[in-house]
Amino acid sequence: MARSTANRLFLALLICVAIFGLALLYWAALSGDTRSTAMPEKIPDGAWQATVPPLETAHLDLVRRAIGPDGLLAMHMERYRREVGRYPVRLEEIVRSEQETPGRATWGGPYLQNADLLNDPWGRRYQYCAPGVQNARGYDLWSVGPDGQDDTGDEIGNW
Repeated sequence: MARSTANRLFLALLICVAIFGLALLYWAALSGDTRSTAMPEKIPDGAWQATVPPLETAHLDLVRRAIGPDGLLAMHMERYRREVGRYPVRLEEIVRSEQETPGRATWGGPYLQNADLLNDPWGRRYQYCAPGVQNARGYDLWSVGPDGQDDTGDEIGNW
């Protein structure tokens, strides 16, 4: 009988922990925290608020995920190269239809269905150069960054 009571208490404790965890997740969602854990931070006026990474940090992360070595665009560029035998001359070639790319017997595209994915999080087209200057055996793919200007130091590239 004592063991049964201990099991019930343990089960009640587990339920309380689960409810508390769900409450934290709900609080994090309401506060806009997109991380897996909501770490409260004391702010000057004495109120408690969840820390949220700045929007620019999130944008930079999206760019790295898109054009990095394992990124979505990089994956489609490699598929294009394997099937056609070279990297595209222009970035838009990976979203064209077969009718727009005549004479390619091995062309299996479009390699990317949504042309909007060729834009960075700031709404600007990714820059592309093949063969690359930074990647002489491949291609250069980069975002001009939040300021929209090339060669200002805030570019994010696949190099």
